[in-house]
Amino acid sequence: MEDIEKEKKKIGNEISWQREYLLRIISDSERVIHPDWITHYEKLPPFDFEKFDFRFTATGIDLVISQKDSADYTAMVSAHVYGYEQNLKIYVVPNPINQRMTHSETLNTAMNLSKSLGEGEMTHLLVEDVGYQQSVTQELVRMGYPAKSVKVHGSDKRSRLALTSHLIQNKTILFPPQGAELLISQLVGFGVEKHDDLADAFSLLINKIISMNHKEQGVGLWVLTEDGWSGGRYRTRGKEFED
Repeated sequence: MEDIEKEKKKIGNEISWQREYLLRIISDSERVIHPDWITHYEKLPPFDFEKFDFRFTATGIDLVISQKDSADYTAMVSAHVYGYEQNLKIYVVPNPINQRMTHSETLNTAMNLSKSLGEGEMTHLLVEDVGYQQSVTQELVRMGYPAKSVKVHGSDKRSRLALTSHLIQNKTILFPPQGAELLISQLVGFGVEKHDDLADAFSLLINKIISMNHKEQGVGLWVLTEDGWSGGRYRTRGKEFED
């Protein structure tokens, strides 16, 4: 088994391992996301509201409390969002977070990511609203971060990922040229890959963006009030707007 694990690590791709070594072919009918749907962007457009219709940056967070070797990983997938409806473009940020973390490490990582993506200003954090995750959202809000719990409404992981597939296929969602290999592997190998945390964080993020893809809904997510973050005026990238 030790030798097998070494060989598997050399391959470095779960789909290739399943196909070539275990002779398990992933049929097109089994796939949620097809490899040839993946489109890469060369560079990000400027974060310009007037010229490029930049809206906001957000991170989807799929939390795991256990640090056991058999446990899943905490995953954080981020994206920059431009435009609305037919002109919507979602640029996935490279190097998503995918590791086992303590509660404290999770909070610190989320806060650092929020600020670094906004070049010093806080960007939005979307946390799956299940069990103990609510406490993470509450703590982030208490510390002044625009965090929001997102309910998955009881749908299964495959269904949630399937809702994003048309946006990948029609090139609304674009992936970085480097730094998203593991995320892409989990997307195209969903159901075969041992871990799917990045795919879960991705579908959480994208489905929330889809729900906001109408100009009349406004581009702001939240503003910090005495009762926490709510809709209204908000600041991002040094400018202030109103829902």
